Amino acid sequence: MDPRTTDPSPSVASARPMKVDVPLFAIAGAVTVANIYFPQPLLAAVARGLDVTERTAGLVATAAQIGYALGILLLVPLADTARLRRLTSVLLALTTAALLVAAAAPGVVTLALATLALSTTTVLPQILTPVAAVLAGPGRRGRTVGLVGLGLTLGSTLSRTVSGAVTEASGSWRAAYLVAAVATAALLCVLPRRLPERLGARGRTSYAGLF
Repeated sequence: MDPRTTDPSPSVASARPMKVDVPLFAIAGAVTVANIYFPQPLLAAVARGLDVTERTAGLVATAAQIGYALGILLLVPLADTARLRRLTSVLLALTTAALLVAAAAPGVVTLALATLALSTTTVLPQILTPVAAVLAGPGRRGRTVGLVGLGLTLGSTLSRTVSGAVTEASGSWRAAYLVAAVATAALLCVLPRRLPERLGARGRTSYAGLF
């Protein structure tokens, strides 16, 4: 979906007008994109905690990038026809669950698989940006997309610092995953209700036809 070419859909335009909550969208983008990047400075602590080499612990960072790419490829197209509130709720719930599994991982394999799963479902930034553009309307679209993009940038850059600080303060890399799980769960309680039911008109397009 390209926010430059997306027009307000019948489901959005004909329903009761909904204002875009720019601060919430920016925070949601920051929190979710942080889930991809916050493990990177923790790899040395993970290696010590799980008694593996730092090279082996690096599989966690690799799994995060692979999962993110898979999510963009396989899940983002669903936003064109899916019920956004339900899709967002499912993605946030799965991400929260995977973060909790990662926090309790007994070994690096479990941690890497949990990271692969949570990064696959962490694709809300790619969904929220066009939704924000549609809700904002032509007159405020550029400013709105810019602010949401700022949230993504801050989330990706500050997440490393925050996760490192949490790990140092707590003495365990697992605490960073727990903090991320709490933040993601908090979004689950707030974000879906601030979204329209659908971005596009309901149709019978097959999953393959979305690509």
